[in-house]
Formats: sequence, C-alpha cells, structure tokens
Amino acid sequence: MFLRLLVFLLFSLVISPVTAKKRGFEPPDGEVSVGPGLAFTWDKSPGVAVSADAAWLVSLFAFSGTIKMNAKEDDLIFSGHVEVTAYFLATIGAGSGFIKGHNYQGFAWHGFIGMPVPLNISEKTAAQYLGIFKNMFIEPYYRFTRFQGRFIHEAGVMVKVTTWKL
Repeated sequence: MFLRLLVFLLFSLVISPVTAKKRGFEPPDGEVSVGPGLAFTWDKSPGVAVSADAAWLVSLFAFSGTIKMNAKEDDLIFSGHVEVTAYFLATIGAGSGFIKGHNYQGFAWHGFIGMPVPLNISEKTAAQYLGIFKNMFIEPYYRFTRFQGRFIHEAGVMVKVTTWKL
C-alpha cells in the first residue's frame, strides 16, 4: 500500500507540471513567499505559537525556513526549522530543525500539510500596497513534530505575500 502511494506521488510530481503548462498555468520558478503565522499547539500542555516563514518556490516545490516562539503554560520554547513541501491540491511536506526551551532542547523532525488559499489581489492593489510582491494567500495548516520520543501538534494559519502571480 505504501509503495503504491509513493509511486502515485512521484508520478504526480512529474506529470502535474507538464499538464499544468499545457493548460496555461505557469508554476513558479525562483519566486519567494514570506509571512507570519499563528498556531495553537499541544502535547503535554497547550500553547500558542507565533512564527515567521520565508520560502523559495521552484515548480511545484517550496524550500522554506521558519523561526517560531511557542508560549506554553510551563515553558517558552524557541525553534527554527527547514522544510521541503510539494504542491498537489494541498501542500505536503517534511523538515527538521532545533528546539530550545527550559524543558525542551534538541533536534526534531516534522510533517506538514496545508491548504493555500489565494486572495487574488488585483494588480493595481498589489502594486500600491505590496511593493515587489504580486499576491497574497492564507494557508491553514497542521504540523506534527517528533521530538524526544513524543509528538508536538500544531494547527494554525499563515498569511503570506508572494512574488508569484497566482
């Protein structure tokens, strides 16, 4: 079952850009997106996280870096991670990073799924308010982080501007 899913995903990554270009859709090539995020987190205790994310977009992939501060009732946790995502209908990705807090410290890895929703801002509005950026999107997401034998869950939303004209 897992092998079939893996073959399907790899096949989709090859076929999707070709099909998209034939239908007039141009995937990003060297574009960027940046923006903040806000999330609810939970493991042993709940928390709230704020983050800043920057991504480089190439075809159906994004290579991103994120810094985050997670305020929990018993700790203030800082983290940074890198991530690779692929765009199908949703964004699916994985990454790794480092977590530092009073009760947390060390290497972690994570999985990510998000649903980017373009806001379709007019060219005139984008030129007036976004500067070099051409559009905005919001992305509700879920991320699970594996850290020291347990999972930290995160559900949130990012608001990002991008140089890619969606």
